[in-house]
Amino acid sequence: MRNNPWLENFRVFGPLSQKDDVWIINLPIPYCIPAHILSTLCQRSVMIVLLLPLNLLLLLQFATTTTAAGDMYYRPKYLTYTPYWGLSNQLQELNVAANWARFLNRVLILPTYFQSRPDPFGVEPEYNDCLTHHHPNCEFMTNLIDVAQLRKYVEVVLEQDYRQESPSDPFVVEFGIDFSLKSLRTKYLIRWMEDEDRNVLHSYRKPIDPNSWCQHGILMGKYRCQRSAQELVDVAAAIIHFPTFSTFTVGRIYASTAQRREVLNKVSNNYIGPSKAVIQVARQVRQQLMGALHTRYNAAHVRMGDFLTERASLVKSNKDRAAALYQDLEAPELPLYIATNDDGRAPDILKAYTAAGFQQVMMWPMGERGVEVSILTRSMAEQNILMGAEQFDAQPGSTFSGYVELVRSSLSLLKLHGYNLEL
Repeated sequence: MRNNPWLENFRVFGPLSQKDDVWIINLPIPYCIPAHILSTLCQRSVMIVLLLPLNLLLLLQFATTTTAAGDMYYRPKYLTYTPYWGLSNQLQELNVAANWARFLNRVLILPTYFQSRPDPFGVEPEYNDCLTHHHPNCEFMTNLIDVAQLRKYVEVVLEQDYRQESPSDPFVVEFGIDFSLKSLRTKYLIRWMEDEDRNVLHSYRKPIDPNSWCQHGILMGKYRCQRSAQELVDVAAAIIHFPTFSTFTVGRIYASTAQRREVLNKVSNNYIGPSKAVIQVARQVRQQLMGALHTRYNAAHVRMGDFLTERASLVKSNKDRAAALYQDLEAPELPLYIATNDDGRAPDILKAYTAAGFQQVMMWPMGERGVEVSILTRSMAEQNILMGAEQFDAQPGSTFSGYVELVRSSLSLLKLHGYNLEL
């Protein structure tokens, strides 16, 4: 490798074999080692054993070596992203970022915080406020998700542990559209294609049309832009950064077959789950309310607060929804657990569901018997409780409910969320 005197000593050829991290080269005569073998050797910490004539054995330990490009030290490349919106959105953003990091063979820098709303009608703080002002509605991600499980899927470094040896500007993923505006989010569509044969990438308009919003990609209609994931494969920058509004659904990677799309986007669901602490809180609440973890129960999610002003058409009256649910359930006599984001309306919710005929209606313990935890610990614990119900009545239009339904659709996901011993 260029500029590395150590490797110049090994440009000789001999039969090469490997056992674990030990490489064995038999050297009867001088020769050149092919570049692809050197590349393999130089991308990891290895011990090289050279079997020389006259049985002379030379052991060399390489702690850090060069990359295939000839740098003196191996430097991993990274991927970062900025979390935004509510808890379930942030879980899906983590999913998208993990998938991209795996696809690009980069290390995922895990954000330090998840953000929560200060009240049912509020909005989450900006992520930078978490980093600079220690905002009270920012919570350590490591308290909420199982990082060890995530590391089985993709290499991860915590943001607070990451130290860049030589800071450089990241490559920032951009779409040319301000997706912070809802009117534009619902109008313009970006679709990343896996594009292994690079046909999409090679079809990009050249030179770039400065008047087109789809400057990188193929315009597939007035409001649809198809981009090649190989764009990001080719990025040489040490860091690729996905800013706000560039992950979530717009960050998914598409492929020609449903099976391949599943691999690229959904396998990661099996590695992103709650921390053991969150699962323990959920079990504590269930045991406190129901007496035993094996008790059968039904559950419902009633989203109030912001939905009353932003998505009022999706919010039925508690009276009508409770009556309809009582008729629809196979076993309405079972205890009913209700999760809501608006504790101020809890008495009205309880009254409506009791009047509909439910014999035991339960909500998050408050007051003297309350379970005091952080906002997001409670949110994730309540999601966990909803997942274990016999039947679940989801809140239309809610990603919180959507995540619960996703987990309930898979035994492996239920196991990841702590139900392996109970179902």
